[in-house]
Amino acid sequence: MSATPGASGPDPAKSQASDPAVVDDAGFPWQRVHPATPYLRGWLAIVVIVFASGRQWFDGLFTGDGLSDISGALPWIVGGTVLALIIIVALFYVSWRFTKYRITDTQVQLRTGVISRKESDARLDRVQAVDIGRPLLPRLFGLSELRFEVADGGSSAFRLQFLAAGQAEVLRADILRRAAGAKAATEAGAAGGTGTAGAHQRLTERASGWAQRAVADLSGEDVYGKLPGGTADERELVRVPPGRILGATALRILPWAFLMAVAVIAVAIWAESGVVLGVVIPGGIAVVGGFWSELNAGYGFRASWSTDGLRLKHGLTDTQHRTVPPGRVQAIMIQRPLTWRLFGWVRVEANVAGYGNSEEGKDESRSVVLPVGTFQEAIAILATLLPDPGVDDAMGTLTRGLDGSGGDEFVTTPRGARWLAPLAGGRQGFLATRTVLLIRTGRLSRTLSLVPHARTQGVLASQGWLARLAGVAAVELATTAGPVPTSIPHVDAAVASELVTSQVRRTAESARREDRNHWLAQDGGQVARPQEEQS
Repeated sequence: MSATPGASGPDPAKSQASDPAVVDDAGFPWQRVHPATPYLRGWLAIVVIVFASGRQWFDGLFTGDGLSDISGALPWIVGGTVLALIIIVALFYVSWRFTKYRITDTQVQLRTGVISRKESDARLDRVQAVDIGRPLLPRLFGLSELRFEVADGGSSAFRLQFLAAGQAEVLRADILRRAAGAKAATEAGAAGGTGTAGAHQRLTERASGWAQRAVADLSGEDVYGKLPGGTADERELVRVPPGRILGATALRILPWAFLMAVAVIAVAIWAESGVVLGVVIPGGIAVVGGFWSELNAGYGFRASWSTDGLRLKHGLTDTQHRTVPPGRVQAIMIQRPLTWRLFGWVRVEANVAGYGNSEEGKDESRSVVLPVGTFQEAIAILATLLPDPGVDDAMGTLTRGLDGSGGDEFVTTPRGARWLAPLAGGRQGFLATRTVLLIRTGRLSRTLSLVPHARTQGVLASQGWLARLAGVAAVELATTAGPVPTSIPHVDAAVASELVTSQVRRTAESARREDRNHWLAQDGGQVARPQEEQS
């Protein structure tokens, strides 16, 4: 539609300003990531070039006339290496100049690319999680990356690599508050962290201060979180000692190591030495790799209560800073492996919206909210993620749910069908409270799952021929993908039918009462503080 000059009519600028669907982002300037970003991302290319050139020069010393031959080619080798490095540095600089981001009142935008330009947008009301990652090399330079998870996205919307660590803390806190429906807490977060980031930048310009912060960060102290807008509002709930995470990891790997040892002995009796090595080497690599992966992910674990959710910090070489907003938690699991019973340890994991289908969904550490802890520490975590379990005696109910063996308020498998699960038949069952459905499974390795009614997306009852013969059925609650099991096995057929009907009703009623997508808007701008005696 075109307008004739001089013709009367509505002012387009006024019409645009009055339209609530049109958002003016002119007041939000574009920001650039840290200048060291392209070099930290492409350092491997530089190392390869230097290594190849150095190796060629070194090999030349031992061929032909040695030094006399290499002396003639040395200028060409050095010149070629320097030219290649200059080209790479120039390309990195151009890449940095064309990488920009900004955060407005409604979305996060990222522009990348030189020849082929790309712009990624993430609406703040669709942001599920904002995590901070600190790989080892960027940590040495005091840098972090922001990882965004967006609803209905098959992978991370994008990553901001890399930002000053203090600036990343401020931006993460502000984005989460906006996504939760609360007002922006600081102007620094909206404008890219200019105020706090400027103070942080002045600190990083001092080499001695940088060295001190790097050492403190590698030792486990959250020096950047103490800046305004960072983690100063946290109240620590759980800190896992290094000895505990080491022992728990060894006990988790112990059964697999035992099976490998049995396999090696069996092969050694009937097979030749070459075959034995073929079993020992891959099996040893798998066991050691699993042990290191668990230890590296859980080392230095710390969980804290904050105004925007449960904040988690963990990792040895690659430190992760995650915030788990209560409104994004779809299901929670408390697990007690057989090898941990003597010490009374438990593990807590959660299905978090935005994590299940992400590109890093195979990394189960993202779903872990307590790698190993006491039952009291697990209750402190639950008090933040699920403040109301829907029963008066929450501690007693959860204790019976994890360690009970039947004869309590849980509805268990009928006696006539317990032959389907000889060990766990008398224990496995469920309990529906006002707010959650508790699912109890396992006898050797015990598991208690908690699925809030408001987060249930569907209910399915199924019955195979063997279950039909025993008069039972399996009931499964549909929720966000994750490690938490939400299936109730071997429920009496009549009880299963009634459970499906009642659970659908409870889900609808809970969804009408609350909208946990904007949990801060409902809770007056902050997450409910857990009780002191529970922490």
